[in-house]
Amino acid sequence: MANNDPPFESRTTFFEYLDNSKVDVTPGAKCDICHLTLTTSAPQVLQQAATSAEDHEVAVQLPCTHIFGRNCIETWKRQTPTPTCPMCRTVLYLTPEEPLIFFTGVSSREIRTFREQFDAMFAGREEQIGEREMDMLWSEALMRYVSTVRLARPTSIEEEQSVARHVARVTMDGWAEPPIHEGCVRGVEKD
Repeated sequence: MANNDPPFESRTTFFEYLDNSKVDVTPGAKCDICHLTLTTSAPQVLQQAATSAEDHEVAVQLPCTHIFGRNCIETWKRQTPTPTCPMCRTVLYLTPEEPLIFFTGVSSREIRTFREQFDAMFAGREEQIGEREMDMLWSEALMRYVSTVRLARPTSIEEEQSVARHVARVTMDGWAEPPIHEGCVRGVEKD
């Protein structure tokens, strides 16, 4: 799996892959996370060889080719919300869809996919357009995308009220200003 290949479908399939990805490592190589010596032997074999298993980590190679200790990767996955490589941040497996913290009702996965499409559409034109304008284009495109997705999904009145309260709180705290479009004065349409 190269960096541009899709991630595994689930945490389970990722760890099944890890079970089969033990690799030969240079003698004395250390895990970049815990700094224990990496080995290709299972802990039981280490104990039989009268070597302390606590001083070694079983080496596994991630799809992005980075090598770490198996226990370190398991700990990393439990402690981090996103399933990425600790070194290069390549997404390793998909997570169940969860709404974003902004109460958009659109999953992180959907937003990530939409961002990839947006980036592909503007590839090579970032310098010409400018960073600030790109950010504004992304914000507007994201708002339209979220609106389109939300319109296509049934929602409860409680969800709508929660979103409205969140938007009002963010706007009143000064984190965001209401959009001003052509034909509007301070967010209110002109007659």
